[in-house]
Amino acid sequence: MKSINFEFLRTTRPELAELGGFSEQYAYSDPPSALMKLRLFAENMVADIYHYHRLQKPYQGGLYELLNDDSFKSLIPSVVLQKLHTLR
Repeated sequence: MKSINFEFLRTTRPELAELGGFSEQYAYSDPPSALMKLRLFAENMVADIYHYHRLQKPYQGGLYELLNDDSFKSLIPSVVLQKLHTLR
């Protein structure tokens, strides 16, 4: 799915580009599906950050716990963290 806002991710993170493209396509015709795709986008992006920085995941590995882990919060600007919580 081609994307207006997420296409720059296609070469390095094609799954994120696909999820972003689907969320754009569904934004007006099916908003709940768009939100689901954005939630998956956030989950995949957070998992990529944990992997890239070799962070140890908390015992409870849900998105809420991953976003609130101190090691993760120390890497991510607060404005980005707030947006990820909004998507959650």
